[in-house]
Amino acid sequence: MKKYFKKGFALLLAAILCLTVFTACGKDEAPETPEAVKGEVFETEMLSALAPDGWKAFQGADSFDEYEGDYDPTTLNIIKGGESDWDMFTKPYVQVKYYPDSLMYVAKDWYDDVVDLEPMKLGGYTWNAFTGSSFDYPVAVLWTDGDVQIQITVMLEVEGNKISLDDMDVQAIIESVKIK
Repeated sequence: MKKYFKKGFALLLAAILCLTVFTACGKDEAPETPEAVKGEVFETEMLSALAPDGWKAFQGADSFDEYEGDYDPTTLNIIKGGESDWDMFTKPYVQVKYYPDSLMYVAKDWYDDVVDLEPMKLGGYTWNAFTGSSFDYPVAVLWTDGDVQIQITVMLEVEGNKISLDDMDVQAIIESVKIK
């Protein structure tokens, strides 16, 4: 009887070990650097940026009829978990806006609870930044100074869905921004 108990216990232990190994193998490890983030580069006529796996990129709508067609080639919206550009109203996103012709003014006074952040270097640019809220939604705004004028607005939380400037996929988007 003791012999069967030992064998049964050994089999049970082996089964638990196998289950533990298979469960651990099925988990996706979060990337530890922005360069490790996988995805697809989305391009307009004027700029490009990475849409990480699980995100979807859309060219911004031409709200002021400045360009031929319905889309603004200076704007990209990259939405976490997005399926259509309407998901900007229900999911967190990163909006990249390039200003090719005019100097950009970052209007901090449009936001509530503004907190300046230390400048950060990502993707060859030094980004000035602040956090705040817009209509009670937390946002982060980053922008470049100098010859290339880019502003990035990060909707940090929308309807309970959250992203952060510390997320590697958000940093990978920022790092990947290229002007053509």
